[in-house]
Amino acid sequence: MRRRATASEALSKGRISRPAAWMLRFILMLVVAVPALLVTSPGYVAFADKLPDTQLLASTGMPEDTLIYAADGTTLLADLHPPGYQSFYEPLPEMGTKLPDAVISIED
Repeated sequence: MRRRATASEALSKGRISRPAAWMLRFILMLVVAVPALLVTSPGYVAFADKLPDTQLLASTGMPEDTLIYAADGTTLLADLHPPGYQSFYEPLPEMGTKLPDAVISIED
């Protein structure tokens, strides 16, 4: 049967103690992480500078459609909207159960 080394024997054979091994791993992690952050941070800053201001995005509403009706007030003649935008108002109860569930599942 093989005998396990005691702590004093392990230290005398050149093995590293647990606190020293933890410190060595921490220093190794710093040696890898700090240069990685120094190399990647300019790219992140350049990317973040191109993003729009979040305060400006929150204050502007979604573009709305311009509806042009006939003189009777009920006949829709035109639905004008900016390119790429077309919205329809639909109350939540009229959507049924599938669409809200699908939106929630996409967001999760």
